[in-house]
Amino acid sequence: MYDTTLAERLRAAGLTVHEVEGWKERANSSNGSFSPQGFVVHHTAGAPPSAGVAPGLEIVIYGRPDLSGPLANVYLDFNGDAYTVAAGSANHAGQPDNGSYKGMTGNSSAWGMEIEHPGTYPLEAGRIEAAARVVAATIRGTCTETMVCYHAEWAPSRKIDLATAPDPNTFRTKVAGYLKGGGEEMGYPPWTWDWLSWYLTTNRDPDERPDSAPDKIPDWAWEAQKEVEAINKRYGMTPGERDWIDWFLGGKEGERPDVPQTIPDRWWKDNEWADKR
Repeated sequence: MYDTTLAERLRAAGLTVHEVEGWKERANSSNGSFSPQGFVVHHTAGAPPSAGVAPGLEIVIYGRPDLSGPLANVYLDFNGDAYTVAAGSANHAGQPDNGSYKGMTGNSSAWGMEIEHPGTYPLEAGRIEAAARVVAATIRGTCTETMVCYHAEWAPSRKIDLATAPDPNTFRTKVAGYLKGGGEEMGYPPWTWDWLSWYLTTNRDPDERPDSAPDKIPDWAWEAQKEVEAINKRYGMTPGERDWIDWFLGGKEGERPDVPQTIPDRWWKDNEWADKR
């Protein structure tokens, strides 16, 4: 298997994605033997931010003298941008202690992500969220957050990553939140609100469209748009007022709702507001 839709799924999750040249054909020596059942999270233990935005990317792509690349399927830089490195199996996890972790036995059975992080200071909150979004977007439709682990859980006898980060259970809870549609307010990632504001309150000028929103808006975001629009129309209205406005804006088709013959002034104001939406 080659997971060639990975970049598309990451973008749909609202992440900034860079597709590394050749990533769709890249794999380790196992070639197409890749049947991921879960996800292992790593950090590079590399250079600090002063070395650049993505100092370890080349190593993750091509490997190092003692281990050939690719070393991950996804790489997360210091800005929280995601890079698709390999669609096939990557040399990231090795064999788990005792030969198996929840049925996963090695690289061919798990996606892997390298987070650019020295591991010597707390991982920033924004990149923790970005990492959780990467994981959720990757595993969606294959497994739940219960199949996500840190490398230190996979091989505790020899690994410490993801160090200086939330404990694994906290991280899995974040992943679970994004699997439900987000992890932020109302379960939506931050770009959703920027896009909804642009879509619902402006003339939708393409030049003013939020850069953070993916080119293809996922179905769940369109459902969010309908929900937010409905809330905006309904907020503070009585059932009778809502029924009357729907009837009035619908061309007065059907039986008039059982409401006062003299419509209150505030209903007309609400009707004008609803008509503009």
